[in-house]
Amino acid sequence: MSKIAKRVAALLCVVVLLSTMMVVPASAASQRSIGYCKITVDNDVYTGVALKPNTVVKDGSKTLKCGKNYTLVYSNNVNAGTGRVTIKGKGNYTGTVTRYFTIAKRDISQCTIKLGRANWWNSQPAITVKYGNNTISEANYVPVWYIGRYFSFPEVRIYGKNNLKGYADITYFAWPI
Repeated sequence: MSKIAKRVAALLCVVVLLSTMMVVPASAASQRSIGYCKITVDNDVYTGVALKPNTVVKDGSKTLKCGKNYTLVYSNNVNAGTGRVTIKGKGNYTGTVTRYFTIAKRDISQCTIKLGRANWWNSQPAITVKYGNNTISEANYVPVWYIGRYFSFPEVRIYGKNNLKGYADITYFAWPI
C-alpha cells in the first residue's frame, strides 16, 4: 500500500471515530446534582413567626452560595414539630433535595408576660405573651388564677401548651375603685 493510500485510510478512520462520538455541551458537562452535596440544616426553637434556619450546602470542601448555586423554599416552619426546607439546584447544580429540621417548644419563662390593669371588679386582667417583638397566640398558654401567698395580691400561673412548655408565675396588684 502506498503512502497516500495509508494516509487516506487513517484519515477515514479519524472521520468515522469523530462522527460516532457524542458531543456534550460544556455547560452540561460541568453540571452536578445538588443531591451529591452535603446539606446541613440547623434545628430551631419556636418564636411565633416563620423560621428560616441556617442551611449550609457543600460540594466537597466548597461551600455553595444560596441564590447563585441553589435556592431554598421553607414550609411547615412556624409551629413546634418538624419543618421542611427544599433545596433546588441553580447554575451549575441541578435537581431538588428536601431536608427536615426540628422546631422545639419554647419555654414560657423565656417570654415576656404582661398583664393589663386589674381592678377589684375585674380581677383577671388581659394577658400578653411576647417573644421578642412577636406576640404569642393565646392558643399557646393557659392561665390559672388564684389568691396569692400574700392574700391581697392575686397571682396567675401561666402554663405553656402547643408551642410553649413550662410555666410562669406572676403576682399582680388589683387596684381598688
